[in-house]
Amino acid sequence: MKKIFVITSVFLCILFFSSCSHYTKKSSDNLDNITHTISTTSNTIKFSFDKNIQIDAKISIPESLQDLKFNVVKAHRPHISEKKIKKLFTQKIDIAQQIIDDGYKSREIGNYHFTYLYGKNGEFVDISPMDIYFQIPDYEYYLNCLFTDPLFESYNLPHFSLTKELSFASRENTFQIIREYFDVLGISISDDYKAYALDHKKLQKEEKPMDTDGKILEDNKKESWTKKDDAYYFIFHQEVDDVPIRQVQYGDGFQGTGIEQTELMAVYGARGMIAFREYWGYVLEKTTEEKEIISLDRALESLQKKYEMLLTDSTLFDEIALELMPVFIKDNEYEIHPVWTFRGKLKLENGQNINTEVSFDGFSGQEIIS
Repeated sequence: MKKIFVITSVFLCILFFSSCSHYTKKSSDNLDNITHTISTTSNTIKFSFDKNIQIDAKISIPESLQDLKFNVVKAHRPHISEKKIKKLFTQKIDIAQQIIDDGYKSREIGNYHFTYLYGKNGEFVDISPMDIYFQIPDYEYYLNCLFTDPLFESYNLPHFSLTKELSFASRENTFQIIREYFDVLGISISDDYKAYALDHKKLQKEEKPMDTDGKILEDNKKESWTKKDDAYYFIFHQEVDDVPIRQVQYGDGFQGTGIEQTELMAVYGARGMIAFREYWGYVLEKTTEEKEIISLDRALESLQKKYEMLLTDSTLFDEIALELMPVFIKDNEYEIHPVWTFRGKLKLENGQNINTEVSFDGFSGQEIIS
């Protein structure tokens, strides 16, 4: 697995113009009323804008970004050949019905349509010019075993092993098969993936088909789970120079200037491909155009300007990270930019703490509006 390195003490010394291991610094005129307390031994920073905005944060910067320079990476969403997709997913499927769903429009390609393919044995393929989804009918049973949202109590992905090798194939061999599918789409995926082992015995234990009220429907359980049902559930991401590209949604990715959440996944088992999804992936193109990344001081200025105009509840930021994120340019043109992200907790008047996150473009210093 690739490692994201925490910013080194040497870099912190350069960044804040000090050779001390622990010190307090009164900010420049651009950072009015802020006092830094920086520990280069623990890689943390402590200060406050006012009584409501506090920062006591660990700073993390990927190794390849520590010099605060980044070569521009251009990106665009793929233009998928329907013919290639049919060849990839339907060669062994007897198609019973094809439906064209027309009347859609996107900022990237203008007017477009969806093609829905239904196999005689319950297979389903959803093709659009930029995204693809495939599943066999038994995938519904797997969905009754996998609860992937950590915000819900039913979340159970940690119940499945990330290291166990299943008898039908190794993780790595299975990954290489799936990678070929993404290669056809022009989507590069990182080899730093997560692959959960869906052992048939574990699937049977975790199976909980439910109605809309959360009641378990015993009659909807799979009749039996066997070794033929063993599979890996892969979650992928894209990266640049070993730095993951964040896949979260912000703004309006259809009519506005935001992006939608990227989802790259596959379930592949003893019987072959069970499910596959490429949604809002990017074709990446590295360039030799080098740009400077704004300093943390500059990012703090942007954070100060944001909050000095707001009346807000008490907020404590406990993490500062330099990351990568897609930025919409125009039409089907994107760029991958570094972003300074501040994460923490917002304390409401009723005492409840909720997660909060603020990001600033690492080239311009402008806020990435969510």
